[in-house]
Amino acid sequence: MSSVEITASVPQDLIWRLSVEQYHAMIQAGILTDDDPVELLEGWLVFKMPKNPAHRATTRLVELL
Repeated sequence: MSSVEITASVPQDLIWRLSVEQYHAMIQAGILTDDDPVELLEGWLVFKMPKNPAHRATTRLVELL
């Protein structure tokens, strides 16, 4: 029987490991705001990908509904 090693790839960009509670505490303390281009993904606080103009326009139209 062969053994298979599974490794997770960790991004090399600026990221931080946080719990959901820590993330919410940072929001409540004003450290993170809606204007910050970050999101918590499976315990990693990562920078969001920039949105292109078409994505922004579509998002705004949907928000008006």
